[in-house]
Amino acid sequence: MHVAGSMYLPTTTEEDTSESGVSRQKICNVEKENPQFYLGLPKIMYNIIDLLQKKTQCSSLHILMTLKKIRTGDTFKRIGLEFGFSRGHVSKLFKKTLPKIAFLLKQLIVWPEKKLIQKHLPIQFRYRYKNVQSIIDCYEIEIEKPSDVSLQSLTWSQYKNANTMKYLISSTPDGLINFVSRGYSGRISDTALVQDSGYLQIVPAGSSVLADRGFKEIASLLREKDCILLRPPSVNAGEKLSKNLVRESKRIASCRVHIERLIRRVREFNSARLHACVDIKNVYMLNDIMYVICGLVNLQKKLTKY
Repeated sequence: MHVAGSMYLPTTTEEDTSESGVSRQKICNVEKENPQFYLGLPKIMYNIIDLLQKKTQCSSLHILMTLKKIRTGDTFKRIGLEFGFSRGHVSKLFKKTLPKIAFLLKQLIVWPEKKLIQKHLPIQFRYRYKNVQSIIDCYEIEIEKPSDVSLQSLTWSQYKNANTMKYLISSTPDGLINFVSRGYSGRISDTALVQDSGYLQIVPAGSSVLADRGFKEIASLLREKDCILLRPPSVNAGEKLSKNLVRESKRIASCRVHIERLIRRVREFNSARLHACVDIKNVYMLNDIMYVICGLVNLQKKLTKY
């Protein structure tokens, strides 16, 4: 696929020098050779850059810079030095380009039909958990400590021992992200997040949902939709699980591992790693960043074989 002609579209006087243009083209060629490393995009899917350029009318160069910023977590200053732009110019381009590509890549986060999910079920699901359409977990990203005391309290996550933004992520058994919520303050409980996120409105009636012990309170909410919550069995303090319950716990854990592996893929994007410590002034961009990341993850090689 030929992208050199559309890779560099001058839009401001800061982009006009031919020497800088040649340097940028060299950088773009390097990223094209290994887009998985620099952008989180499989090489076989590189043509999506052209599609994004046509749909958004943004320069391919600006799209590459935006994706690289999300993947590497580099500062605007460092990316500016690499591409020959000022820090402020890179920041402006990022904030302009991000929502446009997020709008398009969010459309890659889809909930497949039941028969399609069952067609691609991994082996360990086929006997006992064939009705599972969703594996859920929460995902947190550390943010800079807010100066406002009330915001400090709202964003404090006891679990992560930091101020965070919290997301609900759902995947199909074979590792396709089929739902991601908007961001919530880190203090919110898993149950409240599930209730408010819109997840319950899209989970199909009659399906099974796989989750960790922390989601036990949503069982009644799912029953209202004729859905079943599958989670590791829990016991009271001082009690021991029976052999049957231990086996059941291990079976569920072996299935839940897929959402953990998927989250590891998301964390490969440094802008969304656990201890990213996002600047408080940039927190408003996290939702779009997450939509971009989840869209790109869905373009990567499947996690499991079936």
